[in-house]
Amino acid sequence: MKFRAQIRGLDDLAPRLAQIAEAALIPAVEAAADALARELARVRESEGLSAPLLRTGTPRRRRVGSNDPESLGRELGSPLRAPAPWLTPVLPGARSPMRAAAQNAVARAISSLRKK
Repeated sequence: MKFRAQIRGLDDLAPRLAQIAEAALIPAVEAAADALARELARVRESEGLSAPLLRTGTPRRRRVGSNDPESLGRELGSPLRAPAPWLTPVLPGARSPMRAAAQNAVARAISSLRKK
């Protein structure tokens, strides 16, 4: 990702960088959570897990997952059943879509600052 900045005085640099970071944070978190939720929903459907995904947290920190006993039992195992993870194998592949979604959201947020 390329950024272009025009610096006229160093006095305004720190507040401007803070403004950019603040404007980009929440859209990036939301975009990454959306991408992860899409990937997890796709895998859960292919694995036959029917309970819906839960999305909780604050605007700055999102959690995406499931707390249904079937999903947890498959992921972690139980005294009667060996683990058959559905989540762990998905996470490395989900990083790239999450990163791309977050980068696009950051670029849009920075672009919107420029219009102000």
